[in-house]
Amino acid sequence: MKQKLKPKQNKNNYINWIRISSLLILLIVISVSITTQQIYCTPIQIDRNAYIIDYSYDATDNKFNLEIETETHLKITLSDATGIRTTGTDLIIINEETFLIEPGTQKISYKVTENRGEAALGITTPTKSLILIEKTGMLEEDPGWMEVRAAAIGGIITGIGVITLIATKKRQQESIKPDRIL
Repeated sequence: MKQKLKPKQNKNNYINWIRISSLLILLIVISVSITTQQIYCTPIQIDRNAYIIDYSYDATDNKFNLEIETETHLKITLSDATGIRTTGTDLIIINEETFLIEPGTQKISYKVTENRGEAALGITTPTKSLILIEKTGMLEEDPGWMEVRAAAIGGIITGIGVITLIATKKRQQESIKPDRIL
């Protein structure tokens, strides 16, 4: 007696559904894990009557942009402090530049070097010295549990998705051949 071969079921809809749902889940995980952080600078006192009211670091040009407000004339020296933090040698050459700031608000840009995901700007006034440090890596700070969980879930979903796609491809190739003819 001959058995009838079952007609091939259309599994493309099922496979497309798996692909679309995997991509949607991956996009959701990525969008949740990417957070845009706005940095609000509280005024930093650098002299008796002078404050840094805003600063930013442009990683493409390696420039610190400072906005300084002062009530009196101020002599300020900016230096590339990245070398101070990163070199292990006995001799350190530091590039620096001195500015004379008029009373009011003034913007200053200063180019620094970047090393191992950090850039540092040294600021010296007659009464204070400080260093501004910016992390330039992919993450602006050490990853917290939220980032670790998002990465783990993304990896698991990607791994399961790849294995599922490979298995469905093999299943499709095998289903073309009849199992048995009597």
